[in-house]
Amino acid sequence: MEIYTKEDFKQIFIDLGIQKGSKVLLEADLDRYSGLVGNVQMLIETLQELIGDTGLLCMPCFSYSCLDPACLENYYPYEKWKEVRENLPGFHVIFTPSEIYKDCTNLFLRYKDVYRSNHPVYSFAYWGNFDEDVLKVDVNDALSFHGSLSFLNERHI
Repeated sequence: MEIYTKEDFKQIFIDLGIQKGSKVLLEADLDRYSGLVGNVQMLIETLQELIGDTGLLCMPCFSYSCLDPACLENYYPYEKWKEVRENLPGFHVIFTPSEIYKDCTNLFLRYKDVYRSNHPVYSFAYWGNFDEDVLKVDVNDALSFHGSLSFLNERHI
């Protein structure tokens, strides 16, 4: 089995052009990979070290369990939708777990100075240098370049 260390990933990221001050949107599903020394912790900390606090590390932290049962095809029987709606706990930026890239995003949410946006389904977590307005997302702008992804509009010169 081949192994990949922090130094291996550091070089991969440098080859991709990631450097101090970079803005990185990370979607990391490592379930199918083995041999990563330090797993997702290594991945997060390598990126943080490279981009520094002048950069930005962002991850999607979607919570589909907060959706209305009518949106979850074949998840709950129609007869139970009213009961489900009455018993959903609702979204909380700290307590609601991320349901995509779970290992990576839920670990990232526990890091110091990581903040999660307020969208009940399509939230994002941010670390580093970002405009705090992205944390207060209009429900209609969650996946837009005016809302959660507005930092992608900025040009790197």
